[in-house]
Amino acid sequence: MEVHLHCSYLKDNETCAPPLLFAITYRYVLRLVLVFGLPLLLLIFVTVSLLIALWKRQRMHSSTHSSNASDNSITVTLITILVTFIVCQLPFAIVYTYTAVNPLYVCIPLYYFYSISRALEVVNSAANGVIYFFLNRKFRAALIADCRCNRNNTNTIEMANV
Repeated sequence: MEVHLHCSYLKDNETCAPPLLFAITYRYVLRLVLVFGLPLLLLIFVTVSLLIALWKRQRMHSSTHSSNASDNSITVTLITILVTFIVCQLPFAIVYTYTAVNPLYVCIPLYYFYSISRALEVVNSAANGVIYFFLNRKFRAALIADCRCNRNNTNTIEMANV
């Protein structure tokens, strides 16, 4: 007994066999796990581990006020990075899961949502540098100093070549 299922990307009179269906499902699940699941779990694990370490350090050194301000800045930065990842990656995970579960219903609004979710993935890639720049004073000062140093070195090299 041979079982054939209808696949949305094939013509009406064609069918796809279970091995092909398994391969398609495997691709969807693998991509969802590798692109969203594992990075999210890793990010949560690292963030929670760092927050616990900061909390322990803060309890041990509760008398110094400057380390508390620094620890609070690090905590805000870590939480902001985690929330940004979830906000930027979750729409694509939802669209991808929806199209995997219901491949026959693909419409224009879903295409726009898919495009927006892909754009949010790109924004997530660029967001960490922006987050560090605005939330970490040392990072901002080092970046500005590095840019000024590179600009001065470029002028010096150009003058030497003349």
